[in-house]
Amino acid sequence: MSIRHSDVITGLLPAISYIACDMVWKLFSFKRSQTVPHDLYGSVVAQSRLPVFYEQLQIADTVPGRYDMLSLHLFLLSNVLSKVEDARAKPLNQEIFDAFTDNVDDALRQLGIGDTSVPKRKKRLVAQFYGHIESLSPTLENEEIETLSREVNKRFYDDANETCAAKLAQYLIEARNTLSATPFDKILRGNLSWPEPLNVFKAKQIAN
Repeated sequence: MSIRHSDVITGLLPAISYIACDMVWKLFSFKRSQTVPHDLYGSVVAQSRLPVFYEQLQIADTVPGRYDMLSLHLFLLSNVLSKVEDARAKPLNQEIFDAFTDNVDDALRQLGIGDTSVPKRKKRLVAQFYGHIESLSPTLENEEIETLSREVNKRFYDDANETCAAKLAQYLIEARNTLSATPFDKILRGNLSWPEPLNVFKAKQIAN
């Protein structure tokens, strides 16, 4: 199932087209707890909130834009954990996903969405996460940069920004590879390795 950006806005903001910047920063924030899954999810949230995505890659600094980056980074981690040959990886992956859905629930309530509407809207937003898996996984696995760039441009830029889409696609490949190279024992201690996006862009420029 493919969820387009306009559908996400409809699902998340039924009567709101803009939210003040300070409120946006508070949404999809996450305080780390003493559990490993929550620490890992906290790392996902922190990486997704880096200003470079909104300032240089021109992802909209809005609730839908931040959700895009959050679900995208969760997808990267889930993709890596799904391939770890350790019996502890699958339940850990599920627990991180559960932290994500709880966070989405909290964010929807912060937006003032009523209790009866939260489950339906949360379901639509979670479907976007699975949309990432369906559309991005094959090209990400094969590091097909041109195909991945086109898909990123379609999903996150409404086919309107090839330059930023190409940079984001390159970052996705580097992030997936960095996470894959992280020892699972380190992940089990609640630690993740993420690339610095600016370094990825600079390396790409040098290569070209």
